[in-house]
Amino acid sequence: MDVKAAYRLGAFLVVTLPMMVAFQNCSALDMGAVQLRTGAPVVTEEVQQGQKLYAENCASCHGSVKSTAKRARTAEQISIAIRTESQMKMISLSQGEIELIAKALSPESYNPPPVVNEDNRQEFACTPGQLQNTPMVRLTKREYRTALMSLLDDFATTLKTDATLLAKLDAIPTDVATENRDTLKEQSLLMTAPISNGLFEASFRASELIVGATTGLRNYPNTSQCLNAATITQSCHQQFVRELGSRAFRRPLAVTEANEVAARFWDSSMAKADLLKVTFTGVTTMPDFIYKVYDKGSAVVGSTTVLSLSAHELATKMAFFLTGAPRTAR
Repeated sequence: MDVKAAYRLGAFLVVTLPMMVAFQNCSALDMGAVQLRTGAPVVTEEVQQGQKLYAENCASCHGSVKSTAKRARTAEQISIAIRTESQMKMISLSQGEIELIAKALSPESYNPPPVVNEDNRQEFACTPGQLQNTPMVRLTKREYRTALMSLLDDFATTLKTDATLLAKLDAIPTDVATENRDTLKEQSLLMTAPISNGLFEASFRASELIVGATTGLRNYPNTSQCLNAATITQSCHQQFVRELGSRAFRRPLAVTEANEVAARFWDSSMAKADLLKVTFTGVTTMPDFIYKVYDKGSAVVGSTTVLSLSAHELATKMAFFLTGAPRTAR
C-alpha cells in the first residue's frame, strides 16, 4: 500500500473508531485529544448522598453501587431486608437515609436519557460501567465473524480460510462478560478501544484478500464487470460501494446514499488495489455494519418513539436470531 493510501486509511481510522465508540457513548479511546460526548446524566446531590451511604453500609457485602446485583431496590425492600436479614440487623439508618440509598440504586440514577445524533438516530448512552437500553446493538464477536465471512463469500469462499484473517478474528477481545455471575451471555452493548481496534485489523486483512480475488472482483454482482479493469472509474466505484454497502448494511442502499458513502473513499489518484482496500475497510468499519440498527420502520400507533421493523430489519433480526449470521440474499 502506498503512502497516500496508508495516510487516507489512517485518517479514516481516526474518524471511524471514535464513531464506533461514540455510537454508544460508553468508552474513551486512547487517542490523545479525541474526546467523546459522554451522554451521562447529571448526578443530583441526593443521588451522591445515597451513593455515599451505600458505600458506607452496603458495598462491603453487595459490591459497588455501579455493579451491584441490588439495583432498582426500593426503600421498602431495603427496610424489610434490614429488619429480616441477620447480617443486616446491625445497620442503623433513618428512613430518609434508606430512601437516599434507594435513589442511588434507581434506574434513573444510572441510565441517562437517550442521545440523538446528527442523523436523528438514537445513540448508545451510558455512565461508566452501565449501558442504556437502545434499539441498536453491536454485532457480537461471533456475529461479526459470520457477517464478515458472508461478505468474503461474494468474492471467493476460499478467502475465509486465510490463516492471518482467522488469527485477526481470534485476537478480537471476547465480549463474554465472565465476571457476571448470572450469565455468560455475549455483551452486544459493549464496545471498547481494544474491540474496535480488533475489528479494524480484521476488516483490513479482509480487504487485502478481496484485492487478490481477481475472479470474484470481475464477477462481483451489479458492477457490470467494471472491477476487472486496470483502473476504476468513479462510476464503477459508486456501483461497487452500492452493492457492497447493501450487503454490509443488510439493507438496500439508494443511489444517493451509496454515492455519499463512496465519496468518503474516492480518490482518482489512488491505485486500484489501494482504493479497494480503503473502501472495503471503510465500509466494514462503519456503524451500519458493526451495529444492528433498527430505525427504518414507521412509528407504532400511539407512540412517537417506538418504531416497527421494516421488512429488511425483520429479516436481519430473524436471521441473526436463528443462525447467528446475516441473511444471504437482499
